[in-house]
Amino acid sequence: MSKRTPFRLTLLLAALFLSLGILPAAARQAAPAAPAAQFGQPITYGTSLIASLGQGFASSIYTFEGSQEDLVHIRAIATSGSLNPDLSLIGPNQQPLITGTTDLYSSQSTDAALSYYLPETGTYTLIVSAAGGTTGEYLLQITARLAIPRIDLPRELGSTVTVPQSGAPVVTKFTSTESCPTTLTVTNRTAGTPFSFPYLIRVRDTNGQLVGQMRGGRQLEDRISFFAESGTYEVELSAISGEALEDGNLLVSVTCFETQPTCELPVLPPPRIATPTPSPTPSSGQLAFIQQAGTLDFFQTSLGVIGEGSPLLNYQFAGSAGQLVSVQVIGISFGFDPQLTVIGPNGAVVTQNADDQFSFNATDASVDLYLPLDGVYNVLVGGENGTGGTFLVRVNSIPFFSPQSLAFGDVINFEAPPRDASVAQPNPPQYFQFDSRGDCPTTLVFTNLSEGDPFTFPFKFSVRDEDGLIIAQMIGGRQTENRVIVAPNSGTFVVEVLAAEPNARGQLSYRTTCAGEAVLCELFEPLEERPLPPPPTRTGTPTPSPTATRVRITFTPSLVPTATPSVTETPWPTPQPTSVPTDLPTSTPIPSFCGDNVCDGRSGENSESCYEDCGCNFNDICEPGRGEDQNTCSDCIVCGDGICVSPFEDEDFYEGTYCPEDCFPTTPEITPPGDFCGDLICGPTEDFATCPDDCLG
Repeated sequence: MSKRTPFRLTLLLAALFLSLGILPAAARQAAPAAPAAQFGQPITYGTSLIASLGQGFASSIYTFEGSQEDLVHIRAIATSGSLNPDLSLIGPNQQPLITGTTDLYSSQSTDAALSYYLPETGTYTLIVSAAGGTTGEYLLQITARLAIPRIDLPRELGSTVTVPQSGAPVVTKFTSTESCPTTLTVTNRTAGTPFSFPYLIRVRDTNGQLVGQMRGGRQLEDRISFFAESGTYEVELSAISGEALEDGNLLVSVTCFETQPTCELPVLPPPRIATPTPSPTPSSGQLAFIQQAGTLDFFQTSLGVIGEGSPLLNYQFAGSAGQLVSVQVIGISFGFDPQLTVIGPNGAVVTQNADDQFSFNATDASVDLYLPLDGVYNVLVGGENGTGGTFLVRVNSIPFFSPQSLAFGDVINFEAPPRDASVAQPNPPQYFQFDSRGDCPTTLVFTNLSEGDPFTFPFKFSVRDEDGLIIAQMIGGRQTENRVIVAPNSGTFVVEVLAAEPNARGQLSYRTTCAGEAVLCELFEPLEERPLPPPPTRTGTPTPSPTATRVRITFTPSLVPTATPSVTETPWPTPQPTSVPTDLPTSTPIPSFCGDNVCDGRSGENSESCYEDCGCNFNDICEPGRGEDQNTCSDCIVCGDGICVSPFEDEDFYEGTYCPEDCFPTTPEITPPGDFCGDLICGPTEDFATCPDDCLG
């Protein structure tokens, strides 16, 4: 969801160009007053740094070297204050390339992220700015996949792909043709845990932005249909290395929508059960120690440091049974690979993670889960393979929801956002629930029925399994349909849908059926299968990878300790039920920030300081809570109320606002009493010629 306006980007570019002295004098005089910008040190792929905005600086400017076809990933996460960061990428010729939107794949709406294929080799400029006048510190990270050859997927054929257990990706691409909507189908042909081979599919659009990602293990097949002539797409196929027990076999096809492959799915053998790896026993004289690190509040971040081979840090948070939470640990120091373990109020391990390949960095450790009990949970943070360093940890929570259950085979058409959405929450998520059948694979068909930007309605669509783990995420704007097919008896699934852009609205359709009974399946036929062709050979000398660095910007006060803090060592305790404080709040309010679609006067938001939340949104609904009134917003103009509102109604200021009824009323001609023809009185304006009935004599 964009947190910017074009005018804001104009100001940022004006600040950049003026500071570089590349505007002519006349342009400098005509340029709008630009927010103050500060320059950071040059950065490279692999950089993580912490800096701040505020105290007179509304943006920070960085530069980095990149090569043509590098796929760069950049994210900014607020670590303190009210900061709501934005990202803007400028090319070597000072042309704007892309603005970083809200990271729709993150559980925290203030995160900003972008991915982009670099169009040429040269020096790129990155601007990190504070939206809505917010201030605070942020974590900035930049990574890249250097230019690689991508395999063209043949059309109207099934390509067999072997995906290595190691997690090494197979990178392919295809183009959506002019003649028809294009459907990508990936069929899982290998057994795995818990039901099927644990693959990872990532689909990117022409610019490099992620438009969909799917996680195997419960899925048998995924289908994504794209708008005709909507561009070139990259499809990255890999195994989830920590879960795959062997290489996987996938069947991948690219077809017109009406020539999709058959809906009949292969019957997989029983899943292989992984052998649990016992925890290593410390050698004589070695003990594992933990350090109590404090309490985590929802939607707040905490920074910590772990020395190599030394203690784990233990954080705590309070939660309720059934609450959906996300716990994330992000490594900041170079080479630090974090891992986390969540322990419940009863002392039992609930879940753990070391590498989340759904995250921005595969080395991020994160989990999504439904909490099993009321009480206090412990989050143990450590380093994989004895690594240590600085990290960020946070816990986010999704408010309790009651999903709508849909009977098998039924169809529901709905609108996002719903028409009854409140002013305080104009784009609420909508939740649906379905159970996988025991007698057949279950197909979820999600259809986009509306046009939008750039091609179709921009929705956000997520599917979670019964543990809370996301198995599929899609971002609309290019897609016309999504199909997710899960294994028989693979559990209960929850679907979350909302608009991906503010002010966007669209019609959607949702249904679940047995796989062979899904809509249009009777028309689909088997495809000819061939092995995937090898990648093309690249010519020329590859550009060496820039050296990864971890730098601290000189204008930023030091935040992260450079040395491991002193630790009171405590032997690893035997897990015991944790007492639950009686004064813990049942819920934690979400902090207000500019861009959350809530106009909060308590935090100083108004139509001037936060136009995103409080300005006129031109939806034909007068919303005083957003600061809309007749003087500033056409939504509040009522033609026919007898009040002429200038300049809206006395001229066609916006299309349809002109109202002569209010501004130029026609005054009826009033005839004085006793002076009209027919009253049998010859009045002063009458004579025999004009009214003989009244003036006979």
